[in-house]
Amino acid sequence: MYINSSNISDILVVAKSLSTGHNDLFTLFFADKDIPDIEELQKVLSEAGIRFMGGITPALIVGTTLKYSGTLIRRYQCASGPFVVPNFTTNDIPRDIVENLEMPSAGEDGTVMIYFSFPNASSHFLQQIYGLFGNGVTYIGSGLGYEDLVVRRSVFSNEVFSDNAAIFAVLSLECTVAARHGFIPISDPMMLTATDLNRVEEINWKNPRDEYLRIIAEERQQQYPNNTLEECIMFYPMVFETDSPESVCRVVTGITPDGSLECGSGVSENALFRIAKYSYESLVEAAVSSAVAVTEDLQERPTVLFLFNCCLRKLITGEKFSRELEAVNEALSDKSASIQIEGILSLGEISSMGTGMVECLNFTSVAGRFYED
Repeated sequence: MYINSSNISDILVVAKSLSTGHNDLFTLFFADKDIPDIEELQKVLSEAGIRFMGGITPALIVGTTLKYSGTLIRRYQCASGPFVVPNFTTNDIPRDIVENLEMPSAGEDGTVMIYFSFPNASSHFLQQIYGLFGNGVTYIGSGLGYEDLVVRRSVFSNEVFSDNAAIFAVLSLECTVAARHGFIPISDPMMLTATDLNRVEEINWKNPRDEYLRIIAEERQQQYPNNTLEECIMFYPMVFETDSPESVCRVVTGITPDGSLECGSGVSENALFRIAKYSYESLVEAAVSSAVAVTEDLQERPTVLFLFNCCLRKLITGEKFSRELEAVNEALSDKSASIQIEGILSLGEISSMGTGMVECLNFTSVAGRFYED
């Protein structure tokens, strides 16, 4: 639920009113323009026996509106966690965490919820997570951070407030998830012939900058005639085919002096991809598609639809972004009056893909359907 306050006393009152006293875990999100004293928040909630995890985001999604103040708070039934993995981009998940993991009881559906600070080079961590849980759970979550994309402390729990940590928990809760981005391929398949974590060092055995800019030159002239090729490269992401209904999208966030490309998440050597572009209509259609996909079998009971919408989607559509949220609301309004839409603008979207493999996506709208318990 959304409360129009980030006052710690108000958050404590709401958390206590929602608490069942049985394996409660709260998620808390604040917009980066209205952040309370996180250390004081940790102290007050911990003393009250309230477990929580969450972080800072460019904006909160409440229905069809973006909120830049207040608090988004939700309660979940937690089977295990939350667990903190410091320096998650390079460190393995600590052994004591692995030994203390507990899965939901037999016959229960489980969800692994994951948040981390600024998602670059998250592949190593996510591969370990998948190694622990496989395809027996649903994965959902996001990278967290600030609208200016400057790395600062953005993810927190009772234990930590960090700029380089991952936090995850196992929920005793059913969740269905869908991911769509809406970008349209414009190139033939190309190969990443040399990579290092989230950096592309070769495309088709050639300088990646030259190969990329060659492809987008004509498109850039039509869409962004007043911008240089380097300024436009972010708007033409890579898409990688998967066995799921949607491909995996990777944004190019920068170009190094030697021509390597830095991406918004990990990239695999020898992977095939195509360069893609967007249209405003295709982005809206993708957001609606992800929301509809997880509500097809909706029954008449209170349901939360939680959206992780990449902050870059708002960056490229500007004032039109509200239409994306309105379109989702319109598409769901005839299904049930009990659907509650909440979410955040994310910096990397975490979702189950295909047969269950977990991915960190870019430029994507991820919809997760949670049942109230």
